[in-house]
Amino acid sequence: MDISDQVQKKQRTERDYRLKRIIKENHLMPIKRVWFHPEYPNLLMTLGANQMNLYDNTHLDMLSQYVHAEDLSSCCWIRHPEDVWIALGTKDIHIVSVAYSQVSLVLKGHTDTILDMDAFEFGLVSCASDAIRLWHLLQEREVALFQQSASIVKIHPSGSYFLAGSLGGSLQKWILDQQLLDPPENSPIETFDDFIPLDSPHNASIQSIDFTKTHILSKSSDGKVCLWNDTEIVFKIYLDHCTPCRLDLCSSLDLFCVGDAEGTVSIYSSVNGCLLQQVDHKRVTKRILGCAFSSDGEHLLFAGDQGLLWRYMFSFQIRSLQKFA
Repeated sequence: MDISDQVQKKQRTERDYRLKRIIKENHLMPIKRVWFHPEYPNLLMTLGANQMNLYDNTHLDMLSQYVHAEDLSSCCWIRHPEDVWIALGTKDIHIVSVAYSQVSLVLKGHTDTILDMDAFEFGLVSCASDAIRLWHLLQEREVALFQQSASIVKIHPSGSYFLAGSLGGSLQKWILDQQLLDPPENSPIETFDDFIPLDSPHNASIQSIDFTKTHILSKSSDGKVCLWNDTEIVFKIYLDHCTPCRLDLCSSLDLFCVGDAEGTVSIYSSVNGCLLQQVDHKRVTKRILGCAFSSDGEHLLFAGDQGLLWRYMFSFQIRSLQKFA
């Protein structure tokens, strides 16, 4: 390992986040999701009760707001060649255009509240207790029905399959073949029930799923966090004071953060599960329900029951290279 590698390693393992700004959100209710756009790093979405807010992370200025007649259960960023879309779930999927600040499309099909969604180019996967459904956004319709209930879904970066987690802790792998991704116009909805069961390390409701380069990073409602694949479990850690807060994996894939019921956000190594830092403040006294790293790792934002959006900035002074010589 050369000197520059040692400096970078030191930066990753000794990073220190300092409070920079507190935003009084106007959700007036707990904020349950904080999510940066995967391609436009300054776009930040928050979700709480019946409201979605969109921010510019540069100064945390509000860019847009969407208020629905009933509570919103889930949300998802959607790639679009000429716009930025946001999917918001109730029993229906409401596609909001950021460019036009309005709902541009409503997708109907679920009979129960949509619990989670994930998207890839021109496609959206949604899940509820009734089924998992695949939607083609350019054709504005459902194209596939997967006959299994799920509480969370996550599409693999390759787009070739997705994972679905259940309230009981099971995990399933569903293959997305090319015909599903680009179906003929007006083709009938295809129905599937042939998933691949995975040897899940969880026994409680799956709350979070993400992918590193070679493994799955997952969390269940009992506070168990695992990094694993078909052949090994790299680590298992158990979180105290667990909340529904999802894990957020930073873009470098070497760190993840998660909030707890006492108002603390913990940062862990996603390589070995070591706790690296805990971020808290005397004014944060209630549950953290959502947290996220900015794409460059410079900011950590979180929110929860108090209706406040907290932004911390990464602060690190590179020590003399002579120390590593």
